[in-house]
Amino acid sequence: MALILLAHGSRHRDTAPALEKVRRQVASVCPEPVRLAWLNLAQPSLERVCAELAQAGHTRAVAVPLLFTDAFHARIDVPHQAGTIGHLDLTTTAGLGLGEGVRQALITRIHQVQRTSSDVLIMAVGSSDPAANQDVIDFAARVQQTVPGKVTAGFVVGTAPGPKGPAAVQAAAKTARERGRELIVAPLFTLPGLLWDKVTTVDKVTTAPAVRYAQPLAELLTPLIMSRWNSAQSAMCRC
Repeated sequence: MALILLAHGSRHRDTAPALEKVRRQVASVCPEPVRLAWLNLAQPSLERVCAELAQAGHTRAVAVPLLFTDAFHARIDVPHQAGTIGHLDLTTTAGLGLGEGVRQALITRIHQVQRTSSDVLIMAVGSSDPAANQDVIDFAARVQQTVPGKVTAGFVVGTAPGPKGPAAVQAAAKTARERGRELIVAPLFTLPGLLWDKVTTVDKVTTAPAVRYAQPLAELLTPLIMSRWNSAQSAMCRC
């Protein structure tokens, strides 16, 4: 049963190569073929990947959406595109979510760049859906329980209150400076992209002391992706 990593899509030149590295990491532990597909802005599409798998003789596949919140793309785009597939039996799992697997991956990224006492700004894309934004804020509160320092949530776009993108970093850095701490900006992003680039353009002089940027979660999500695939496979076998 093939595994499809279903990503949002980006025009950023580094996004596709970064996802290919994730695919190779997942493929190293998955006994079935692992393919990439994009919801928009890039190719191949989910429909094309499913057609190619069917042509190669596959009858079933599992698509794991690389999405953290239950916002528009998870509720509308994924079901719509999956519903048009007629080439094979496609199961779409829940997205990555904001559970323990993502929390552990984010904490690992924080520890990789932490040098001293730090506050943490968890930067998410953001949504027009207040519930999705609140889920990120609640997630930051759970990270706070195991990370020293103040942990807050920020957004690049969307309707959540407060400054966005670079302005959110500047505000969090100012608060950290007043507390005598540096700031770590931890991306709630699977991959690099244009929105993450906007966040990392903050003037380091105006935000001294140091602002350290963790890396997108990428290959650290492999155990969670495989957990989604294993659960879907087990459910199919019980049918």
